[in-house]
Amino acid sequence: MNKRDTNMRMRANDANENSRGHFRVAVVQRTEARYSRAGFTIVELVVIIGIIGFMSAFVILGQNQGSDQRKLILEVRRLAQDIRKAQNFATSSTTQDCGAQGGIKVVPFGIILYTDAPDRYLLVGDCDGDKTYDAGEPIVSSYTFNVSEISNLIPSDNPMQIFFAPPNPDIYINGSVSANGTITVCGSKRSSLCQNIYITGGGAVSVQ
Repeated sequence: MNKRDTNMRMRANDANENSRGHFRVAVVQRTEARYSRAGFTIVELVVIIGIIGFMSAFVILGQNQGSDQRKLILEVRRLAQDIRKAQNFATSSTTQDCGAQGGIKVVPFGIILYTDAPDRYLLVGDCDGDKTYDAGEPIVSSYTFNVSEISNLIPSDNPMQIFFAPPNPDIYINGSVSANGTITVCGSKRSSLCQNIYITGGGAVSVQ
């Protein structure tokens, strides 16, 4: 092999090495570019995290509001049921122990609501038969709202007294026979959530 052939082979080898080197560099550059495009910048991450946080807060707020409304509805229905319970006591001529006021006897039953104590109400017996609640008369049960409070009463007398007198039973609201009444109950934390209980002179009780 002469010197000329040797030089040509060396140049060919150098060319091959350079070609392979350029190929490796190109592959590395393409790989880096691919990974660079697949990643996120800090600004993009901050924006994504902010969007996720906002959406999560919105969902939680909606769930809380829905939960408060469901609790309000349950408590309003409980009050309406207790009004009907007083009505049923009178219809069935349920007796009450009145002690010195006549012992055990059939009495009117009623619901007492206070605007100055809006988180509670009483179911009572009317031992003297005057269709109003007097100190010392029996309290059958009391209930305290958890998430609600009485917002408005029509008639607006404080307290509002709803009595059912046996055996029909006749309805008395604040002493007036066959009167109509409205009880508005709102959320204690969310006053915009409200429901009304309507009581007619005929004794119908409805929730809206």
